[in-house]
Amino acid sequence: MQTAKTSTTPLRQLALHSTTTCSSHATIYGKCILAAYTDVRKDSCRQEFEKFGQCLREAVCLLVVIKKVSPDPVYFLR
Repeated sequence: MQTAKTSTTPLRQLALHSTTTCSSHATIYGKCILAAYTDVRKDSCRQEFEKFGQCLREAVCLLVVIKKVSPDPVYFLR
């Protein structure tokens, strides 16, 4: 019988960090998409998407830096 993994995988760490860090950008982007879904045009939510994407890139970079500093990066993300 296999036991559940107690450590957090890097993907789970990224998901946790990005959802807490970028939630406001994701909400703004989602609201833009929702408002324009009946009349979708190229680049209609481009600014919101770019800000959300930039936040995710910064979250990944921060997670990489934290991981180099601590063997348990989740500690810093709480």
